Amino acid sequence: MSAQELFQQANIWRAKELVRGSTRPHTSGYRDLDEVLDGGWPEAGMVEISYPLQGVGELNLLLPLLGEAKDHDANSRSLQVWINPPQGLQAQALAQAKVNLQQLLIVRCQNPQEALWAAEQSLQCPNCQQVVLWARQMRNSEARRLQCAAKENQALVFWLREHQQPTDALPITARLHIQPHQHGLQLQVNKLQGHWPKPDTCIHMHQQWPHLYAAPVPAPVSISNNVVPLR
Repeated sequence: MSAQELFQQANIWRAKELVRGSTRPHTSGYRDLDEVLDGGWPEAGMVEISYPLQGVGELNLLLPLLGEAKDHDANSRSLQVWINPPQGLQAQALAQAKVNLQQLLIVRCQNPQEALWAAEQSLQCPNCQQVVLWARQMRNSEARRLQCAAKENQALVFWLREHQQPTDALPITARLHIQPHQHGLQLQVNKLQGHWPKPDTCIHMHQQWPHLYAAPVPAPVSISNNVVPLR
């Protein structure tokens, strides 16, 4: 088969012919994060977020999206499913973050297999908009099933896991690794489907969480050589 005949196959294309789909990313609520993700969170698919230690601010990264004001009518897709979240969630804190507790379903599973099954079933629910899954590991086949279910139903699933290093390449939309930072979070984008690699960046969270993160310190003003300071 010649190269020209090969390029005529439906499942093969040249790199220069690759174009982005007409997706509409969801704003994350953080300007720095929107810039590095080219507009915000993906419209659909699975996003892996890993971190070295639980509680560094991984949930704060998602709350502006999860707390978006929506019209909660019978036809709206506003159901959120949180699967195996860590202990200590406070309803008052979630309500203050504008998370609609009437549209939030928390699922506790006995083992990882049940958690993955619950995530896939939730993504297939017509009213489910987002799934937040806490799980330590995931196999390639399991990630593919969740990615396909999210894409087919135009839903978004966040996979949160405590780990020092990112996992092997998985068939998902995005892979992020976060580290604690005095101004918020240090973000490393290991994968963003349809985009080139991004440089590491700091997500400033002082505006949303002034009591948790320090305000950025302005750069010191340099004194000109022709100015003599008073003693």
